[in-house]
Amino acid sequence: AFVFAMIWSMGSALTVSDDGTDNRKLFSDWWRTEWRTVKLPTQYTIFDYWYDPNSNTFELWSKSPFLSADMMDYDSATPMASVTVPTPETCSVTFWMKILVNMRRPVMLAGPSGTGKTQIVNGMLAQFEPTEILFSIINFNFYTTSAVLQNTMGIPLVKKTGTNYGPPGQAELVYFIDDINLPEVDPYDTQSAIALLRQHLEYEHVYDLSKLTQKNIGHTQLVSCMNPTAGSFEINPRLQRWFATFAIGLPETMSLHTIYLTFLTGHLKKFDEEVQGVAKDLVKCAVSLHREVMLNFRKTAQNFHYEFNIRHISNVFQGLLVSAPAQFKSAEKFVHLWLHESERVYGDRLVSYEDLSKYNTIVQVQHKKVFPNYNVARFYSSEHSDPLVFCHFAENIQDKVYEMTRSMAKLNSVLEDALREYNETNATMDLVLFDDAMKHIARIVRVVMNSGGHALLVGVGGSGKQSLSRLAAFICGFKVVQIVISSTYGLNDLKEDLKGMYNKAGLKEEGIMFLLTDSQITNERFLIFINDLLASGNIPDLFTGDEVDGIINAVTNKVKALGKVPDRTNCWEFFINEIRKNLHVVLAFSPVGDAFRTRARKFPAIVNCTVIDWFQPWPY
Repeated sequence: AFVFAMIWSMGSALTVSDDGTDNRKLFSDWWRTEWRTVKLPTQYTIFDYWYDPNSNTFELWSKSPFLSADMMDYDSATPMASVTVPTPETCSVTFWMKILVNMRRPVMLAGPSGTGKTQIVNGMLAQFEPTEILFSIINFNFYTTSAVLQNTMGIPLVKKTGTNYGPPGQAELVYFIDDINLPEVDPYDTQSAIALLRQHLEYEHVYDLSKLTQKNIGHTQLVSCMNPTAGSFEINPRLQRWFATFAIGLPETMSLHTIYLTFLTGHLKKFDEEVQGVAKDLVKCAVSLHREVMLNFRKTAQNFHYEFNIRHISNVFQGLLVSAPAQFKSAEKFVHLWLHESERVYGDRLVSYEDLSKYNTIVQVQHKKVFPNYNVARFYSSEHSDPLVFCHFAENIQDKVYEMTRSMAKLNSVLEDALREYNETNATMDLVLFDDAMKHIARIVRVVMNSGGHALLVGVGGSGKQSLSRLAAFICGFKVVQIVISSTYGLNDLKEDLKGMYNKAGLKEEGIMFLLTDSQITNERFLIFINDLLASGNIPDLFTGDEVDGIINAVTNKVKALGKVPDRTNCWEFFINEIRKNLHVVLAFSPVGDAFRTRARKFPAIVNCTVIDWFQPWPY
């Protein structure tokens, strides 16, 4: 047991360095030569083994009780984002995190963007009994200051006695701080939010800024995530020293197979056996395509969004999970859906026709290796290619069935009818629906119809981003909301507009598309709210205490109807889930200049939590 604890206390922060050196492997080899008394199996690294106290032996994590077969069962009615499929890497980190959280020790997960850090923490926190351990999620961004953080941290606390505050009842409260290193570094090389966290952690008190008195805060602790390749790259060592740090890298290929095969087989249970039979090969093909895209399209200063990680392969499978048994009777058609979803996730991010043709070559090679019997060359031929378009309006705009388009002519007639209907009830839009414009409409509808789906449309001014978004919203049955900028429009006005949208989407269950262009961002701090809305849907200081009480009272009966206890936490969670289902943000940005890149660096959710649709130059 001592050796097991020693290995993880010393080696948990080790990972693969930028030059490709695997530090965990080096540490593992060194450990085996230096410490020979306790023998560990030699097949894998020392981090791949779990100590079984009952048999006093080391076993693989995959054979531990934390990774049982019943955890691998997925029900397609559950949103993919709310499920954490355990793998040997994640269950080893979760095992130690649970022990440390129970001991009230701060934990930090460090790793590049899209490696599943947030998902691991959310999965771990969800395993605790709500009566014993509550949690509050706080997303940091460039403008997070100590004052903002203090207000946010105070929301879940209640007054105990005198100047003592804590979570309600006998529970402990875990603050989950995401992107802890993002706040702006001031001229004195400090970050005020980090300084407040350190004070809270070391002394368990903060100062009331209005009364200038001490507020003691008990029964709370911190769990955090940081991306060492963004923000300030590192945090104050006086705060860092308190954390047990775990390095999180991209999962191994086998783990990716396990995760996505779990989702796909769970979804395909009601499909024909022919379709179920391609699941394994499809996952294999998807993982190898993802790896090829990562190797061929590298991040540069100009193409800063060429960063392909687990989020993207998850988006591909999320698209596959939209399929219904009635529409997909043949395996070939399901493979075509995978090609379409991959093109939407990877191809739509690419900035030029050269990159797009390079991607098309890669995908055809990967497809041919695994599915040589299915001919897909007709979709990728340079002239007179067949359309590879799946959309929710293949036959008409009423049914909302995700189906393959028979021809562009049929799609054109459906969209012409939709445009005519739109113009009867709204300000007339005189659009020419050529092939590229119709494909962009299908892409926007695909994103917005997903729960928690937000779109980032990138193209030069006048490329039709707003007009196509309005028509897409009409097809989805959503109402378009835009802010009206004036010389006096400020943060408070934006908060009022957002409150209106939240009340309509969360309480009245109306579908809302919030269309925001870069010219409307007159104050960069607007993006603080947008970042939180994109990341989780929960904007911490949007509502006052009385307004929150009003919302909770309004949803209490709906929560009861679901068979849940209508307490404050469940009611608020229900409200935020309604927001994610009904409120969708469409950002229309221009790639010209540095503003887009700067905003994406300060507010990572703009790129990480949206689906990008890059508008190529219109054909002549």
